Amino acid sequence: MKKRVLLLLLFPLVVQAEIYKCTDNEQTVYSDSPCGTGEEIIDLHDLVQPTGARFSTDEMDALGQSLGKERKTKELSRSIKEQQRKIDNLVDNYTAKTKQLKAELRVLNDKKNTASWKAHPYKKEQYYDKKQILNDKIKELRQSYIVVKEKAYNRLYSLRADKRRLR
Repeated sequence: MKKRVLLLLLFPLVVQAEIYKCTDNEQTVYSDSPCGTGEEIIDLHDLVQPTGARFSTDEMDALGQSLGKERKTKELSRSIKEQQRKIDNLVDNYTAKTKQLKAELRVLNDKKNTASWKAHPYKKEQYYDKKQILNDKIKELRQSYIVVKEKAYNRLYSLRADKRRLR
């Protein structure tokens, strides 16, 4: 414990130690102790430069607002790209599902035109039931797509409006 206190007391002395620049036969040597002839004491306080510029409070506030505005603009740009990607995926998924359901309807219609279909009344009933189910799925998919797409576009428009307001 005593050693730690002693070290702490000596610490300011080490920090404030002088540096000597010694030149002998065109060789320069730096030392923490005097070297005799050709020595020069280097004042470290003169070498240390302040690291930052000094700004007034108003300048700091303006800088902070500018940086905050820039950060917010970048965040909004990323959000807009992400929202556009979501809309693109929504459209792609809707198109793929609609194509699949319409292909199933075509296959069903092709089966309708076979000779065995006309001979069995229960096949006609199955056909009309399946056709109604597929048409209902297409209709439901379209309604759902319209609602979700509208929400997604509203979100996109809102993000773009927020970004315009920042400019």
